[in-house]
Amino acid sequence: MKALPALLLLLLPLLGRAAPVFAVSDVHTFRFGVEQDWPASTRVDARHTDLVIPYCGGGGNFTIVADPPPSAQTFALTGGHLYANASTRQTMPTPIPSGYGFIGAAAGTPFWTLQQSSFSGQLYLGIETPVNLARLAAWNPGVSGVANTSAKWMEVRLIAVRGPVGGQFALFQYTTGAPRVYMATSDGITVQDRVFLTSGGHDHFNWTFTKAGLYEIDLRAATTVEDTPGNFQVLSVHAPGGSTPLVSWESDPCYRYTLQSSSSPATSGPWAAVPGAEGLPGLGGTQHFADPTAGTDRRYYRVFRIP
Repeated sequence: MKALPALLLLLLPLLGRAAPVFAVSDVHTFRFGVEQDWPASTRVDARHTDLVIPYCGGGGNFTIVADPPPSAQTFALTGGHLYANASTRQTMPTPIPSGYGFIGAAAGTPFWTLQQSSFSGQLYLGIETPVNLARLAAWNPGVSGVANTSAKWMEVRLIAVRGPVGGQFALFQYTTGAPRVYMATSDGITVQDRVFLTSGGHDHFNWTFTKAGLYEIDLRAATTVEDTPGNFQVLSVHAPGGSTPLVSWESDPCYRYTLQSSSSPATSGPWAAVPGAEGLPGLGGTQHFADPTAGTDRRYYRVFRIP
């Protein structure tokens, strides 16, 4: 018997109308070195640099972008670390100034600050949110004095911090009165540890650390996107001998994808989730997934696209 084609891709009609939904990214880890370097990683220091969060749904793809000199560079999160050198070291006054206890440093002890303003010889670190503007929907986070109007907002939330024993992290800005605190581990991490920027926005903050050493900071982005769910159906046929079927589809980084399989092409099923293929982040271009659970029979697959 002649072998049938390995893949046949059919695009089914989109399901439902576009409607705004709240989308949450994967957790992404940024690495910081306070007078200490991460091994097998490039030190990013003494230049303007941004944590770039171009989130439009899906899993998200965060990077570190450093401006020249010496030259513009983009780092994957495992390829570079943000560095606080000795010139960023300060001493907490005695007594601790009113409103600054959130930093977590005891009076008379050192702490390190990457400043919200540029200082020669120090890392000048910001957050940038270039995004797919057409994909986002306006929403009002309702956070007084920070994000309480309708706009295409991006929420960047602190999930976890790992660092040296006793080390605390905080993110804040100076204001005309008390400092505006966005994130602080000294009182625990809650859903209130977050910062908001509008889409296409860019801002700088004070990043403080209370111990020298290595830190990992987990961040997650969230925003409201226009939901355009889709359903792709793929027919995959085993070649004689039972090789693993490779399911392929055209993906978009702004979506996640969930793969299901069935022994019947009927839309009513029976359909079952393919293990390991639920909520896959879109990679862009042609995306593949090998189904290790399939036997030698003909299998039908469908891929659901979700924000």
